[in-house]
Amino acid sequence: MNNRWMWRAVLAVLVLDQLSKQWLKGADRVLIPGVLKLTGVRNTGAAFGLFGGGPYALAVVTALLTLLVLLYIWRARPQGLFGLGLALILGGALGNLIDRLLLGHVIDFIELLFVRFAIFNVADIAVTGGCALCILGVLTEKEARHG
Repeated sequence: MNNRWMWRAVLAVLVLDQLSKQWLKGADRVLIPGVLKLTGVRNTGAAFGLFGGGPYALAVVTALLTLLVLLYIWRARPQGLFGLGLALILGGALGNLIDRLLLGHVIDFIELLFVRFAIFNVADIAVTGGCALCILGVLTEKEARHG
């Protein structure tokens, strides 16, 4: 079966992520008072700023995990929600990996003002959404097989 749509999704996430980071890397503007602010920051850590200070070690780990996802997609050719989830994860991982390798940090810029939470970016949204779609895909596929 043809998985061109998966590669298009990976590319769309990657392009949107990189363009938004370049456009908003120095942002400091409230979009919706009390809700959403654009705040350009450098994140040298992993998810939510964890494990800061070692961007190249994180780049190696990210690269290895990205290669594993890529290999799985190439070999298993997943479909449906699970396949779309993996495409989003891969696109997001590549977006942040590019930042780590070229800049030594990841550019984050989306800040939620109504909750105390980390500042994040489009790649982070894609990875999180991709994980949710993978879980949903596994659950619905299991239901379809047994229902």
